[in-house]
Amino acid sequence: MENRYYHSTRGSGKLSPKEAVLRGIADDGGLYVWDGLEDVRLDLDALLKLDYQEMAKRLFAEVLWDYSEEELARCVDLAYTGKFDSEQITPLVMAGDLPVLELFHGPTSAFKDVALCMLPQLMSTALNGRKEKVMIVTATSGDTGKAALSGFQDAENIGITVFYPYGKVSDIQRLQMVCQQGENVRVCAIRGNFDDAQSGVKRLFHSAQAKAALDEDHIVLSSANSINIGRLVPQIDIHISTQTGVVNYQTALELYRMGAKRVVLAREVGLSDIREIRRRIPEDMEIETFVHGAMCVSFSGRCLISEYLTGRGANRGECAQPCRWGYYLMEEKRPNQFYKVFEDERGSYILNARDMCMIEHLDDLMEAGVTSFKIEGRAKSAYYVAMTVNAYRAAIDSFKRGEKPEPWVLDEVNKISHRPYSTGFFYGKPTDGSGTQDPSAVTNGGQFFADSGYRRDSDFVGVVDDCSDGVMHLTQRNYFTLDDELELVPPHQKPIPFAPEKMINSDGEEVTIARRATEKLTIPTEITVPVHTILRKKIVSGK
Repeated sequence: MENRYYHSTRGSGKLSPKEAVLRGIADDGGLYVWDGLEDVRLDLDALLKLDYQEMAKRLFAEVLWDYSEEELARCVDLAYTGKFDSEQITPLVMAGDLPVLELFHGPTSAFKDVALCMLPQLMSTALNGRKEKVMIVTATSGDTGKAALSGFQDAENIGITVFYPYGKVSDIQRLQMVCQQGENVRVCAIRGNFDDAQSGVKRLFHSAQAKAALDEDHIVLSSANSINIGRLVPQIDIHISTQTGVVNYQTALELYRMGAKRVVLAREVGLSDIREIRRRIPEDMEIETFVHGAMCVSFSGRCLISEYLTGRGANRGECAQPCRWGYYLMEEKRPNQFYKVFEDERGSYILNARDMCMIEHLDDLMEAGVTSFKIEGRAKSAYYVAMTVNAYRAAIDSFKRGEKPEPWVLDEVNKISHRPYSTGFFYGKPTDGSGTQDPSAVTNGGQFFADSGYRRDSDFVGVVDDCSDGVMHLTQRNYFTLDDELELVPPHQKPIPFAPEKMINSDGEEVTIARRATEKLTIPTEITVPVHTILRKKIVSGK
């Protein structure tokens, strides 16, 4: 298997699982992740036949591959045997017709026992044969502290200090921590809140002075917070892809019983069905649904065309969208005679679908019980994703205030590259010819349309590197001139018209045209915008 190493989310390092568990957090401040997780394939039916311990061994073996079978077996046994008052560890019980997952059977009655009984075993095993010792520093708002202290109590060659905000945890949680037995455990109250405690822990990890002092004594600094991969692995959330084709509450309930936390509904599910699913499933199960982007021609993205033509499987999130390509037709009995599939004044309806756009109707989805909105952005640019997410974020904030989105928010989705919009299947079945064929309109019907071309009103031309003291430093991305109609798009803000009078290139020359790729430009301006603000220009026909 490729990518057999963990690396920082900020790009640095190539570590084995044992090394990642010991370090907790990368030197650059990133978290350790493994890119090969998406390639792991498990037999769900076989897993469901195993007890908790055997299932844990099977799952750990996939993501902690440098732990031997014997080491994992020992870790699992020490973590879960005799410490929980239920043999099932996290039993699923029925409360009437509602399944309830009980997470309070661990030694501290906190759900975090599931992870923090295992992490000390993983760390101790990783230390075998090494000269180093481990000092764990962790922040808590209450329940993590006791669970971590209990888990690491008297662990060989491992010490732990827990920081908590004084006066901001319950008396029971405070007493649980300060009364914890063990020669290697310490508790420290700080002035401030949990964020202050967490920030202090992170600063300690980045302190060169602290690192130098610990290195002298061969001590590795680590953490028991959720920044540690060894803490995360036992509590991985399971999200069910749209390719599963979840269209009813029975399927969602069965997936919940199998351990799923979230289902991504099929695009074909309407609002009334979403309400029914939400009403019938447990409150803590999350619903995610698509709200923007390409509509698949095949049901819920179950398309074989991409895999067949390009080797990119649509069902694994790699669709090349060949349903939107141009094609020639060949009749079976007339080989090598190709006929162009073309558009006339009435259009072409072969493999043609509108894009979805629900930005005006997010309140309906929120009311129906949708937890998370999904924007389809495969093969799209970073600019497309940034603009779309920015618009939807602003729309969500407006709806949460009980207001409709401002006109500029709705206008944003028309400025990115897109096909004519529709509301998909949310308000009923889109039928051929239903709804308007006006390409500027968002319709409740008419999935298929007459014009297969993409349209956009604006083009991404630069990104702001710094803007202060009356000067903007900009990296150019596409051709533009001072005569273009320009806009600045700051994060979470309304676009700002921008008409600079001059700009200076990297050679110190005053220019009116930016034509060199990734050119560094300096622009005098009284406008102040944040770093990463996007500069774009209006597309004018013929220019």
